[in-house]
Amino acid sequence: MTPTRARALAVVLLTLITLLLAVAVVLLLRTLDRPANVFGFRGAVVLLTLAFALMGGLLAQRRPGNPIGWIFLVASLLSGVQVLAQQYTVFALAGDNVQGARIANWIDGMIWVPITGSVAIFVTLLFPTGRLPSRRWRWVLWTGAVGILLFTGAFAVSTETELGLRNPFFDLGQDMLGPLFGIGSSLYLVAVLAALASLV
Repeated sequence: MTPTRARALAVVLLTLITLLLAVAVVLLLRTLDRPANVFGFRGAVVLLTLAFALMGGLLAQRRPGNPIGWIFLVASLLSGVQVLAQQYTVFALAGDNVQGARIANWIDGMIWVPITGSVAIFVTLLFPTGRLPSRRWRWVLWTGAVGILLFTGAFAVSTETELGLRNPFFDLGQDMLGPLFGIGSSLYLVAVLAALASLV
């Protein structure tokens, strides 16, 4: 990718992130008096999204060949989707739009896995050059990718959701969910620990 195209792509991603955050902040301000079940405090994910966007934007434009910047930008974009889903859940419930709240809560309940996984596993493993320490660490990339996919899928089909909102699309039994959560979370954790070990 040429530097010009890299800058253009980074600008496009940053613009999308900004739009997501702008809508989310509007919804947040309109529902400040409503209870919300979110990580930390309402708006905490906004700050996380901005931090990822800042790091990703700078790295992607200055070092377009280093994938770490692009990973941060993708994580920021997903984080922007998450914060919008969080705020829309509260907004929809305030307007008695239960189905809209169920869908938004469903997105919020699973999207944190690829956000945290992409940073904790891929950024850590590729830091600082954007390349693996050696070829023998390739298994960590594959383990992390499969773990993120299965762990995200487990949350996507889980019938247990927050705020008393049932999954809008799936209704699977615990006999199927248990192994999916177990395998996905185990691979996810192994990849995180292995990525941290690569820094030593």
